[in-house]
Amino acid sequence: MGKSPPSYKVLVVGSKNVGKYSLCQQFVKGWIAEKPGDDGPMKKTVQINNTKVELEVIIHDVEGKEEIGKCDGVILVYSIIDAASLTFVKSIAFQKLHVALGSRSNADPGNDKTEDGETTKLRQADEGSTKGVEMPTLHPEQVSLSVPVVLVGTKEDEAKLSRQVDLSDAETLSQELSCVGFFETAAPCNSNVAKAFECVAEDIVNKRANTVTPETKSGCCIVL
Repeated sequence: MGKSPPSYKVLVVGSKNVGKYSLCQQFVKGWIAEKPGDDGPMKKTVQINNTKVELEVIIHDVEGKEEIGKCDGVILVYSIIDAASLTFVKSIAFQKLHVALGSRSNADPGNDKTEDGETTKLRQADEGSTKGVEMPTLHPEQVSLSVPVVLVGTKEDEAKLSRQVDLSDAETLSQELSCVGFFETAAPCNSNVAKAFECVAEDIVNKRANTVTPETKSGCCIVL
């Protein structure tokens, strides 16, 4: 038997009712259940640059108390027909992801911001260890997350009649968040769903390839 493909965790983050479950089900299974259920781990093997990799898709409602776990990539999800969901991605989701995953200064890519005072305050507030502490505002244009991020707008199939988020506004946010990709998707008709996941996967694979040492490369089963 051949070796199993490398596995990467992709966190799908957004507010409630933006279509995260439908997006993930369409990608992993190719169909959407009427009601979300406990399907266990959602995994799919894809081919990136002639290399097979396994993506484990993890859905996270940032509004809940569940902690954000470590991951290799993030898909930030908003609904095209809900303007508040885009604001949520910028004001809440990015802040919590910064605490959980760390970030880098865009002014100095080598400067890891995970241990600065601002991050400490954020972590304390997020954990409830500092009552009444006002969470300092992080500016996405100044810091970027330490893992690749793709911004995804859902429900594009309903946009013609109910659009609340202009394409240009989402594109601007994508640039501010230093996203590696931005897609408007429609899960029911499988529009751009695979492209969004493959985009974040490709960036993960490329970054891993660039950080492998020459000694490790000689025995590595990943060939790009």
